[in-house]
Amino acid sequence: GLYLAPRKILRCRCSGPFLRYPGDKIAACTVVPVGILDPPIGYQAISRPASADGVRDFARGLARTQERVSASREMRAETRRLEQEVAEM
Repeated sequence: GLYLAPRKILRCRCSGPFLRYPGDKIAACTVVPVGILDPPIGYQAISRPASADGVRDFARGLARTQERVSASREMRAETRRLEQEVAEM
């Protein structure tokens, strides 16, 4: 089952607003993956290291995500410029 599946920790950059849930859980409005970490030494479900193909696939996915985030920021900036232009009319 999943208990024996390979484990990694996904490191993310998060921004708010944030919601706090019971049990010390937090939800963020924006979550952007920035890397993969190995579990702490002694973690019970440690398995073999990720393959080079898996790391490359993650890196490609991360690059695509970063491109989409950048494009989204550019679109929001353009929307603000257009809204300001219309407001000045």
